[in-house]
Order: sequence, then structure tokens, then C-alpha cells
Amino acid sequence: MQEKYQPAFLVGLDSDAAIGLNDAGNDSGLFKKLHTSIRDIVYHARTIYLFTCDVLIPMIIPWTATGVVDAFHGGLFVTESTVDFLGKIQRIPHAFLWLWLNTLAFAITNQMAARSVTEDSINKPWRAIPSGQITSRRARNLLLGLVPAVYVITTYLGAGSTTLMALILNWMYNDLGGSDVHYVVRNLINALAMVVSSIGTTQVAIHEGFSNGSTEFTLRGYQWLTIKAAIIFTTLQVQDLRDQDGDRSRLRSTVPIVIGDELARWSVAVPILIWSLLTPYFWGMSASGFVLPVLLGMVMSIRVLLLRDVEADQVTWRLWGLWTLSIFFLPLCKYVEGLVAVW
Repeated sequence: MQEKYQPAFLVGLDSDAAIGLNDAGNDSGLFKKLHTSIRDIVYHARTIYLFTCDVLIPMIIPWTATGVVDAFHGGLFVTESTVDFLGKIQRIPHAFLWLWLNTLAFAITNQMAARSVTEDSINKPWRAIPSGQITSRRARNLLLGLVPAVYVITTYLGAGSTTLMALILNWMYNDLGGSDVHYVVRNLINALAMVVSSIGTTQVAIHEGFSNGSTEFTLRGYQWLTIKAAIIFTTLQVQDLRDQDGDRSRLRSTVPIVIGDELARWSVAVPILIWSLLTPYFWGMSASGFVLPVLLGMVMSIRVLLLRDVEADQVTWRLWGLWTLSIFFLPLCKYVEGLVAVW
């Protein structure tokens, strides 16, 4: 029987092993209490980690980066900032926290439904609920406390109103069935979520907590947001290539299931190559500015067309995150190019 694929980031992740407390030789009461307390903390931390670990590299890090990069360009993207350059650097962890908290709320909502548990038992059995780390009922109870906490924390971080937009998209995607209706609706909601994430991380990076400063994007800023949303809309089906068995089990209308695996792979490969060329052109990059996006885009396209097993598709999905990161960093690369030219 073929073993199920387990992501590399979960190998060796064991609560007791992680803290070196497998030795039960010391039976003192204090040690047992300390052991139990640390083990519980690690257990719950691992539970939270399992909800979002598979989107950390493909989505959370690149989407945080795009908002932060936009924030560092001052008047090019936004019209007002209440913090200086050093302040923006110091607020990068805040921007990451804003996005991670919103992603956690989304992930728990997405993963606790009965159909999601059935799907994950096939596609991702290591996730928190199908692995038995937490039950759906306890996940729901966790979410009941998490949602208001996320709103309070993100309001303090400076982007509470944007969190409300993210929660609305969460409701549309999970509770209203936007993820199952049709792949166009699914990708559209994800593209809007990317825009909201970009706006939210930018807001957090340029304003102090509870700041009264408004975040008004310039025309160039809106153009770049639109391009980033289009990139997500036309390429995000790469994540569905690895999940086809589970998606069929819940009758989900994803791109590979609706149009077939072959056409779905071409629907990923071609847009990736096009965006790899168009986005550097949009920023007026020199030839060197095309190298990384085009190189990663070619690797992505070749992989998605030639390597078709679940493990390869999982790697391709993570590589997609690095490719989007190379795209989202183009404004920064253009800024550096300008400095070098002047120098």
C-alpha cells in the first residue's frame, strides 16, 4: 500500500520529542507538573501550527512581503504614513502577525466542516482535525473566541476595518460555499483576499496602532493591486493539482476536476510565463530585472507540465509562493535599480 505524502515541515514534529521530555525517570511532583505544563503548551502550539503551516511559505510570507514592500515606497503607492523608515522596519513583525491571525481564523473555519475533514483525511491527513490533534467541536469553540480576539488585536495593529473585509471574504468562501460553487468564484474570492491582505499589511506597516491616519492608495498603487489580484486569479489553481482526490470526494468544482488535469496544468503554466514577462515590463525593469521572475516562472511551468505526482505538485505549490515573492518584490528591485543608476 502506498504511503500518504507527509510534508517535510512535519517530519519529526512531536510534542515530547520537541522539548526533550520523553524521559519519565524523574518522578518528582514538581517535575511532573512542569513536564505536563510544557507538554500542554507545546501540544496546543502544535495544534495552531498545523492549521496554517502549509500556507506559510506559499501565501503568508509572500503576501506579507508585498504589503511591506508597498509601504516602503511611500508616495508611490500610498499618500500618507505616520511612521518613518525605521518604524516600518520595526513593524514588519506586526504586519506578519496581522496576516497570520486572519489566516488562522480562515483556516479553522475552512478545516472544521464535516466535508472538509473528509477531504483532508484524503489530501492532508496530517492537518489538526483529521490527525486527531483537535476535534471539530473544539475547533469551533476555539474559533468563537478567536474571531473577536483577532478583531481587537488587528484594530490595535492599525487595520481593524480591513480585518472585517477579510472576515466577510472568509464567510463567503467557507460558510456560503464560495469554495465549492465554481472555480471562477473560488479564484475570484482568493484574488480579493490577496488584495485585502496587501492593503492590511500595508496599513499596519505605515500606521501606528489605533492611528487616525488614512490609507489612500495612489493610481499606481491601485494598478499594482489589480495586477497582483489578476496574478492570483489566473494561477492559484496550482494548489488544486495536489488535492484532486479529496476535492472529488466533496464534489468541489476545481479547475483540474472541471476541465481535466492536462488542461489545468497548461492553465497554470501559460499565465505564469506571461506574468513573468509582463510584470517586469510594467515596472520598466532592465534586463537583469527579468531574470529571477522568468527563471522561476520557467521552472514552475516545466515542473507543472512534467512532474505530476502528489509530492511533486506539493513542491510546485510551495515554489509558486517563491515565484509570487519574486514578482511582488519588483517595485523594490526597481527602486534599487534607480539608486544604483544615480550612484
